[in-house]
Amino acid sequence: MRRWRGLLISCVLVAGLVPGAGAAADETDVGGLLSRINAIRAEHHLRPLRARPSLEICAGAHTRYLDGIHALRHDSADGTPAPTRIRRAYRARIVGEVLAYGPSTAWIVRAWMRSPTHRALLLDRSFRSIGIGIVHDGDTFWVTADLGS
Repeated sequence: MRRWRGLLISCVLVAGLVPGAGAAADETDVGGLLSRINAIRAEHHLRPLRARPSLEICAGAHTRYLDGIHALRHDSADGTPAPTRIRRAYRARIVGEVLAYGPSTAWIVRAWMRSPTHRALLLDRSFRSIGIGIVHDGDTFWVTADLGS
């Protein structure tokens, strides 16, 4: 985890796709993924994150970009750094972003929880808002979660 001008940011490249892994009904549902993240936060006695439409638009656009280039990058297509991109969408003191791709959104959340830096971001008590973008491309799910305080 790295602090950069008030930004908590982290990135993980998740590979090892499971051939033929089917998608559950909530795999492409932002609400289902948010429920999964909030259930983990509740286990740690943290308040739930609230979905913010402006952050969801930001995360969704970035996720479509990542799917298009088939790579994980925090910078936008025009080179805009993640902190700037997120703060254009949502005024926050601290912002963060986690990115991943994998065979299912459940798998991605488990991978984030096994990564100390991603876990720290998703369980940071200063974050109150989230926007999630999901793209299902064949057997791969691309996910961006933008966080704000």
